[in-house]
Amino acid sequence: MNKIAESTTALFLFTLGGCIYMAFRSTSLRMFGWFDNLGLHETIMLVRRLLNDIQVPEIIKYCIPDGLWTLSYILFMDAIWSSDVKKQIIFCGIIPFVGASSEVLQYFNLVEGTFDVIDLLCYTIPFVIYLIVKLKV
Repeated sequence: MNKIAESTTALFLFTLGGCIYMAFRSTSLRMFGWFDNLGLHETIMLVRRLLNDIQVPEIIKYCIPDGLWTLSYILFMDAIWSSDVKKQIIFCGIIPFVGASSEVLQYFNLVEGTFDVIDLLCYTIPFVIYLIVKLKV
């Protein structure tokens, strides 16, 4: 995938994850304060009212955005980083590692939150697929 297509795909996936949050998650999240500051409160609330009757599975509401954002990060880092494959892999692995580590630490009650194996998979699967493609295993 060329760098422009990769960056565009990354931006799309990032935006899609944000749209899922905006449409279906609690308005107590920090991002809703940002929307208010940008004067988008009424628009966001209109979209939420239009989508109010749509029931989405919890995995889409709570887990899929993590996977989309992880993949977005990986694609963007891969697009902007040098052609040094080792450096690409290291930088592409930062967010998946942090996300997966956070989930494991939640399991042991070492950080606040609720451990979810699906979240763990959403952080790790995009990186594993990236490694397979990058290393042509």
